[in-house]
Amino acid sequence: VAILADVQGKYTHALPAREIADSARDALERGRADAVIITGARTGQAAPLELVRRLKEELPEARVLLGSGVTPDSVPELLAVADGAIVGSYFKRDGDVHNPVDPDRVRRLMAAVKDVRGEGG
Repeated sequence: VAILADVQGKYTHALPAREIADSARDALERGRADAVIITGARTGQAAPLELVRRLKEELPEARVLLGSGVTPDSVPELLAVADGAIVGSYFKRDGDVHNPVDPDRVRRLMAAVKDVRGEGG
């Protein structure tokens, strides 16, 4: 079982306020997480790229996953920094979390991922 720890998620706040790298370090070391998940401020909004970069610099051994904001347009930029992503709302029809999964949106995103990985064709 892999443990994926949402660090300072979009609907939570650390008391007292902490640096995200400290929260991630605790999740990895004390919580024995296999990876940390970084999200944007809202569903469908990407985490600031600079935040992901800084976290990777401070914790180079950490696997950092994006938990929101991944779209075909953002894949090249985001996956150049992060180790992977958890995608939810983008896969839903019209990007609405309440709608069913839209196979065309899944295909578009995965085509962008394959292109970034050099697997397109």
